[in-house]
Amino acid sequence: MKELIFYIYLLTSFKAFTQKSIFDCVNKIVIEDVDLCKIVSKGKVSARFLIDSDFRDTKGQKISGIKFLSSKNKLLAVKGNTVYRKGTVLSDLVVLDMKGNLLENLTNNSRNHYIGSIFPDCNGKRILYTSFESHPASKGIKDIDSLDLRMNAKRKLNLLNLDDKIDKINLDCFPNISADRLLFSKNPWSPDGNKFVFTIKKVSRNGLTLNYSYDTISYGSYVFDVLRNKQIDFIKQSDIALWLSENQILYIKNNQIWKYDLINKENKLFFEFPNTIILEEIRCTPDGKNLFIQCIYNGKYQERLLNIETKSELIFKHSKLKNVCFEW
Repeated sequence: MKELIFYIYLLTSFKAFTQKSIFDCVNKIVIEDVDLCKIVSKGKVSARFLIDSDFRDTKGQKISGIKFLSSKNKLLAVKGNTVYRKGTVLSDLVVLDMKGNLLENLTNNSRNHYIGSIFPDCNGKRILYTSFESHPASKGIKDIDSLDLRMNAKRKLNLLNLDDKIDKINLDCFPNISADRLLFSKNPWSPDGNKFVFTIKKVSRNGLTLNYSYDTISYGSYVFDVLRNKQIDFIKQSDIALWLSENQILYIKNNQIWKYDLINKENKLFFEFPNTIILEEIRCTPDGKNLFIQCIYNGKYQERLLNIETKSELIFKHSKLKNVCFEW
């Protein structure tokens, strides 16, 4: 009798792990694949549209960084304005409908000003985004520090309030963050939308850490409180961090997943991987029950699903999201 009860428990506990791909676990996914955007609902393509127009003879546009807004009936994206032989000369934050039609410009940038990464909160109230200014190369650059400052344009953190379309906060506490140092996970916002986490990594080239004269920023993940308009916590040596619950953050350190408690200020090993696995990216599924993991296992790309409560793993036999940008 006890064996029967235990068997039934296993069946109910691992019901989610009977899925064959991530499309069986997430209701709606937006995918950017080369010049095409696809909206996948319950494993089937429900809409598709071009995101890279031809600009050989005229001005064109390129849509990228596409994400769902909280209601999932609109899309948030970066629209780049392109000119033949000059490439993208500026970009703006825009809202699209589910067919890719422009509904609204949220920013109006001038030439040489660009939008980087974009992160809407889960409540549809705020958008965290990076921006930067990059000018054509100058003949006056004479030293390696100046060259690096131009090649790796410094990113500013901005917070847009969707109610009045005003940038409420310009997070300029780190004025010298280059593009290759500032990292966000796919889940940077806390569930209440009042805090976010971002990571600053070491400057490195070909695996070697470089030290520049302006490099005075601590390496790790920073927790920022929007309502208080200040940094409230720091996770040392974190490579990337994402929000798990209201007061808990998951982060990667030394190729393992750790958990940080903002109340108790405690770090605990959350899940340990063998040396044969190299973590590439982790993100929470929309229901908050699983971690979707993209990794390299014995030299081959692999997708896994890790149940947050039971720590049970499902390895998908067929990878569906390799080499594409996707959001849910």
